[in-house]
Amino acid sequence: IESRAKYIEETFKRTYEEFQEKEKDNMKRDSSSPPIRVLFCEEITEIATGQFPDLWRLGQSYFTGELRGLNEPKPGNFKQIILNAIERFCCYVRTAILPQNQKFPSVPAWPFSSTSQLNLFSTWLPTCLRYLRISYASLIRLDLPNEALDIVLKLIDELRLFCLVTILKKAFEKV
Repeated sequence: IESRAKYIEETFKRTYEEFQEKEKDNMKRDSSSPPIRVLFCEEITEIATGQFPDLWRLGQSYFTGELRGLNEPKPGNFKQIILNAIERFCCYVRTAILPQNQKFPSVPAWPFSSTSQLNLFSTWLPTCLRYLRISYASLIRLDLPNEALDIVLKLIDELRLFCLVTILKKAFEKV
């Protein structure tokens, strides 16, 4: 279970770093194609949607006795592993798509290089929100603890608020 969780976290980290490099290498993109950060959001939510169910089922099999380990199962440890993995997922998404992101020591910053890059990206925020909501819906189906779901829901709420603020700012500028 622990090695599976570490694999998921490493996959998140590798994906994050890969897309950061892509953005640095490919600054001039067609404005009609999605920005690199949107592609990152799509990719990381697909990873989460594909990997978390396997981790959860593995833990459930272990605790029901279908799988045997060297030690007695400790549900508290498993819950913390799940919470850490979901927290890490949300940290990477938050750092990549919210410009006023909090600093997470273990997640390197991914600042927007210019205001025009942020403006171009902001039109794609609803797409990122959609990806995140799809991922959240898959987590709900797993019957995860509410604490884990609350972590993702908080990120969704932050993104909704940021989308609303961005839309209102654009409307204000047009007026």
